Amino acid sequence: MQFRILWSSLIGRLPVLACVVLLASCEAEADDPCRARIAYVIDTGDISDQGYVASGWNGVLQGAAALELPDECVRSVQTNSTDAAVWGARIDELVAEGFDIIVTKSPSMTEGTRDAALRHPDVSFIGTDQFQETTIPNVVGIVFREDIGGFLAGALAGMTTQSDTVGVVLGCPSISAIPRFAIGYWNGARHVNPDVTVIADFHEDDIATCFSDPTWGAASAEQMVDMEADVVFAAAGGTGTGALIAACTRGARVIGVDFDQYQTLPEVRECILSSSTKSIVSAVADLIADAERGALPAGNYAGGSALAPFHDLAHLVSAENAMTLEDIRLQLEAGTLDPCARVEELGEANDMAFCTGGAN
Repeated sequence: MQFRILWSSLIGRLPVLACVVLLASCEAEADDPCRARIAYVIDTGDISDQGYVASGWNGVLQGAAALELPDECVRSVQTNSTDAAVWGARIDELVAEGFDIIVTKSPSMTEGTRDAALRHPDVSFIGTDQFQETTIPNVVGIVFREDIGGFLAGALAGMTTQSDTVGVVLGCPSISAIPRFAIGYWNGARHVNPDVTVIADFHEDDIATCFSDPTWGAASAEQMVDMEADVVFAAAGGTGTGALIAACTRGARVIGVDFDQYQTLPEVRECILSSSTKSIVSAVADLIADAERGALPAGNYAGGSALAPFHDLAHLVSAENAMTLEDIRLQLEAGTLDPCARVEELGEANDMAFCTGGAN
């Protein structure tokens, strides 16, 4: 009888208890400043590389700023590991902490990102340079035509070289964006200057070091300058940063990559012609906004490629050459000019580029 009385009493108080619980929940939500929590996960490379890795992080920061998120809602995680089990475990930890938008850095993280997305179907995943062969509803890969960006850089090099020799310092050839850059650069230089000699140097195929070896990048660029290259392009992350600085120090002109390195690499401002830019920053920021409102476009998201402004060296690009570059850009976008025609001198790189559609 006592049990029934107590139970009856509790039943009578349930609406009040429910209101108390609901109120506490609402107050907790009101106290939470994070309408979204965003993490940028890096396998290898340095977030301060002033290039590729930094561009993804800048996209995260831009996306967070658009959502007016405070600092505690955003985090970068640098794992320094090529093992997907290592950085995949960090993703699991981030999800457990409440992070609901995860951006992963590079093509080498494609499969691990997809595996994490399958483990966490309520979390949105954005992968830079990660071609999606099949669609997972909560994953989008940002893909680029590096052959187009490389072609524009090569055309600029070919029309501004005085020695008729230009160079390109590259990261791992197994990351297909890299041979795409190489092939595009080679074809672009030859398109405007059939007599030009192009020197291409790939880092050894070690993902742990090929984008974070500025010492090797510098040595490679210096060797190219010794071979009379007076314009050097670099597509190799932190390795490329070393190459650009070394080439500039030796008196060559340089072309940056991924975003406008005139802005991010002050060491080369006096000698940088332009940069072959990818819209990584804006693409990441836009997709974060889509994810936050529950409208992530699963599959592949096409990013753009362009040349950055000529800045201090604009006087080296004549009005005629500037018009030629713009005409080339329009032809590339229209598909009437092939930036990825096979380059026999690059050997196996042709088979590793996968130029159609920018697939990785």
